[in-house]
Amino acid sequence: MTFRTHAIEKVREFIEAFDCPHDPVLWKNLMVEEANEVILAETAVDRLKECMDFMYVCAGYQIVTPMLADIEGTAEEHALFDWAIDVVTQVVVSVGSQANIVEAFDRVHASNMSKLGEDGKPVRRADGKTLKGPNYAPPNLDDLVTGV
Repeated sequence: MTFRTHAIEKVREFIEAFDCPHDPVLWKNLMVEEANEVILAETAVDRLKECMDFMYVCAGYQIVTPMLADIEGTAEEHALFDWAIDVVTQVVVSVGSQANIVEAFDRVHASNMSKLGEDGKPVRRADGKTLKGPNYAPPNLDDLVTGV
């Protein structure tokens, strides 16, 4: 299984479990938001987490955009996610990550799956973004970055 396929399966699980909006504009906005968070991250661990978040929303965008949703699609259909994987790989290398991207992504996915509210329902921002609920558990990525 490729990383792309793995990531899309995990994000599809999140989208279904949290009944996330299938609005491509929301997902594009989330990509911009997460890209900015990568830029603003001050520590290597934070940068790794924000890179995984960026990949997460790129996968979400592919899922909710019909032209891109087919995991077995053409290279053109996957250009955005391929670019995200390349960029994130470069950033991960720059922070000295010892682990593979799949492990970091899976930890962020597990963290995202903990975002339900007290009532067991997703907590949403006005635009539809899923927010951290009271049971949110941040991912532990410290052991994946050298020198931490």
